[in-house]
Amino acid sequence: MRGAGPSRSPAEGSFLRGASPSRSPAEGSHVDFSDPFDARLRAMLGRSAGRVGIGVSDAVYGCTQGPRFETVAEIDRMERDGCTVVGMTAMPEAALARELGLPYAGVCLVVNPAAGRGPVTLEMADMLKVVDQAQPRILDLLVDFLQLVEE
Repeated sequence: MRGAGPSRSPAEGSFLRGASPSRSPAEGSHVDFSDPFDARLRAMLGRSAGRVGIGVSDAVYGCTQGPRFETVAEIDRMERDGCTVVGMTAMPEAALARELGLPYAGVCLVVNPAAGRGPVTLEMADMLKVVDQAQPRILDLLVDFLQLVEE
């Protein structure tokens, strides 16, 4: 993900909300997608994050079609629309989960500033460094979350 809003910095965690078109060809498969992520799972992830010392905040997610980074113009538009983080994943999966009646939430990491929002060219290697550094903390979060699910 890339930080689109002025308050988003690399390695910042966010619980996301956003929208995506339906992927199901079945007739009558339109589902309420007002809140793509399951509130209960989000609350549990938030609780786990607090227990393992990870700070998180709500975000508005702008989803683009990858595999490519966004243009500066796309980031400008999404920021005007109120998006505070941008990425290429989460919404297709969230839509499919909703259509199947599966609770869904995401654990996402801001790994770099969005196009035109930072002093550097976007490079996959730089993103992977941030992911590698955050991996132990994310694993702690997931272990704690799974313990909550089992309770």
